[in-house]
Amino acid sequence: MSVLEQLYRLEMEFHRLTEAQSISELEAESIHTSYALQQGYEPLLRTVGVVDTASLAATKDRMAGLYGPRRAEAAFRFLRQLLPLSA
Repeated sequence: MSVLEQLYRLEMEFHRLTEAQSISELEAESIHTSYALQQGYEPLLRTVGVVDTASLAATKDRMAGLYGPRRAEAAFRFLRQLLPLSA
């Protein structure tokens, strides 16, 4: 599994947990940093480096098939803001 796929899976799990616990979007934003630190995002972010937008979108499509489009889209939106992207 690629580092980008690992980040997607972590993000989709975060969204699954917040949905299951009926956590509001505002509250989810406030606890996301703690979740990311606990799950080890930092080394993954250093390893993944610059991601091209086509790879980010293609991974979203693969993950949508496995985990559902809503969670994959939520992960895509977050990772698009977080990761350094190239055209």
